[in-house]
Amino acid sequence: MQDGHRERGEVSLRLIVGAALVAGLIWTVPTVFFGREATKYASDLTGGSDLTDGATGPGSGDAPRDPIGRANDAQAQASLNNAIRVAQVFYAENGSFVGFGPQVAAQYDPSVTFSIGPAAPGVVSLRGLSPETVVFVTGTERGYLCAAAQGEIVAFGRSDAQSPAQCTGGWA
Repeated sequence: MQDGHRERGEVSLRLIVGAALVAGLIWTVPTVFFGREATKYASDLTGGSDLTDGATGPGSGDAPRDPIGRANDAQAQASLNNAIRVAQVFYAENGSFVGFGPQVAAQYDPSVTFSIGPAAPGVVSLRGLSPETVVFVTGTERGYLCAAAQGEIVAFGRSDAQSPAQCTGGWA
């Protein structure tokens, strides 16, 4: 009788081990095949390109061009977006930009450093202020970024703009 129990135990153990191996294969095989495809496109996260003619773009194994500059641009764009939102809220509450300035803007969003001085990285310069318009400019390592509001119309650009007409072309 002991031999019968031992055989059943060995069969059960073999079934458990076999089931574990099958489960492992079911999990491993797709991971290996799909993992290769995922690594092919992993450079999308770094800004590389899979183009074979030497161009850069999403999908390659090439190193991204100036990732720190792109990160600084993204930070500057976020600051300008916040500045434009502050201006739009002020405009919606008051019907114009009369009375709007760096101190008022800082009360709405203290995370942004507002100024009427020259544009510099980390500082949003307030320009072109009139009852209907406002222009914000900030500096980056790669130049300038601007955001302008003319009433409820907003424009973005890459210039040291003094008026909404000079802030055009977008950030791309």
